[in-house]
Amino acid sequence: MNNRQKQIIKTLLEALSDREGLCSETVIHGMIVIKLGERVTLNEFEEALRFCDSQRWLTSLRSELNTLLWKINSNGRAALSEL
Repeated sequence: MNNRQKQIIKTLLEALSDREGLCSETVIHGMIVIKLGERVTLNEFEEALRFCDSQRWLTSLRSELNTLLWKINSNGRAALSEL
């Protein structure tokens, strides 16, 4: 994992930790772009999201519209404090 990937992952976790409740992928991607102040490609975002999910740092729920909604969990908060 390179520094850019780590930065995006950390920003993703920070963005979700700032919010209560579930967030759509579109909203999370937008929050990362705003927090970083630079462009984050969809591929970079999806890679970071999948990595966090594989580490079990996030919890997801499928909405009524069949989209995934995400939130950070206690494992993700612990990981964020170590990043």
